[in-house]
Amino acid sequence: MIKHEKLTLVIKYVFALFMVGTGVMTVFFWFLDFDLSANTSVKTFKFMKAMQETGYMVLWLGIFKLVAGILIAIPKTSPLGILAAFPYSVNILLYVVFVAYQDYLLIGLIDFAICTYLVYAYSYFYRGLIVIKNNG
Repeated sequence: MIKHEKLTLVIKYVFALFMVGTGVMTVFFWFLDFDLSANTSVKTFKFMKAMQETGYMVLWLGIFKLVAGILIAIPKTSPLGILAAFPYSVNILLYVVFVAYQDYLLIGLIDFAICTYLVYAYSYFYRGLIVIKNNG
């Protein structure tokens, strides 16, 4: 059912660890009022400063990443966690391409590539979401 099972399990647990780790880090940054815009390019600085000053999504993003990472790590909920993490990975890809390309491009590309691979590897579990109606 899972494509390339041994490789996929290693990638899945590394990705889950990444999601949990960065989720916890993001939540702590919010609670500690850490300056998220430090040591970045001007464009990234302005974006991160605006997010920090408005409180927009920083805490919720951290909680989402933490929950998605935990779901990915638990075998029975891995397909759900991967599917939940995919829009986040698309968002990170767009963020690093259009805003933070000087700072985080490599991390964003790797994040997106790994999540896309996991969606492919677990595609068997998603087959019921895509229904092709035969009108014949």
